[in-house]
Amino acid sequence: MFCQSPSLLTSGTITNLAFVDRCEIGPKSGIGHHFHYNSDEMFVIFDSEAQFTIDGRTSVLKGPAGAPLRATHSHAIYNPSDKPVQFMNINIRVGPPRPAEQGGRSMAGGARAGGPGQGPGRAGRGAMPFNFAADTGGYDMGDERVGVALDPVPVFMPMLLRRETLRPVNALHGGKGAIQYRRAVGSAIFNSNWAFVDHYLLPPGTSIGRHMHNGVEEFYYVMNGSGTVQVDNETAPIKDGDAVPVRVKQVHSIENTSSGDLELMVVGIALEKGKLDVVEVK
Repeated sequence: MFCQSPSLLTSGTITNLAFVDRCEIGPKSGIGHHFHYNSDEMFVIFDSEAQFTIDGRTSVLKGPAGAPLRATHSHAIYNPSDKPVQFMNINIRVGPPRPAEQGGRSMAGGARAGGPGQGPGRAGRGAMPFNFAADTGGYDMGDERVGVALDPVPVFMPMLLRRETLRPVNALHGGKGAIQYRRAVGSAIFNSNWAFVDHYLLPPGTSIGRHMHNGVEEFYYVMNGSGTVQVDNETAPIKDGDAVPVRVKQVHSIENTSSGDLELMVVGIALEKGKLDVVEVK
């Protein structure tokens, strides 16, 4: 996988977050078959399509889409095309890392043009069983998923970020106008405190009003468009590719100040599993 400065958010930016990476999967490249002992993960693509694998079953998903990857369930992704695919990797801890599994991260099992065994992270695979640490430990299965059989319909649950599935919500948290919203993924499928992935579309002039959470932390990722975000007393412009972390009790709001749509993916992590809250702030 070809990534340049991939880290969008790093460990500790919000509670239990291991990392959020944002980069491209190059042509004929990917992340090979592996699993994590104590972290949930999600691979997301924003354009084109890629081959997603969970527990050895592979299907093609068209972006924007992703798949929840629970701890101990093996997973991989491969781009068989001749063009790069825009990619995000979100990793949330289930528990603290084991001491033996801490250390540097590597893209274990990465498939690249040139055949098996030439991806990054291959050196020393036999000497160290945990060579895909990702802060939480993982195991490289040595399977690059190149040329595998494809299921025409996924046997795993994909996360589809389709605009046509959104539904109108008026004056959300006291905001302006009617926006479009859908909860793409809920907390029940995760082992960790990962609470949800939400999908929003804000037309020009609309907003998500001022609110906060006592037991949930979030990050807002701008999929398309631009606008402004306010967190406590700080206001800043946002655009495609920006990520905004929000900690507990931080009052936040987002407004589309542009002439086009503002599309967001919002990831929430509860401090206590299954406990969600929202407090509107005047």
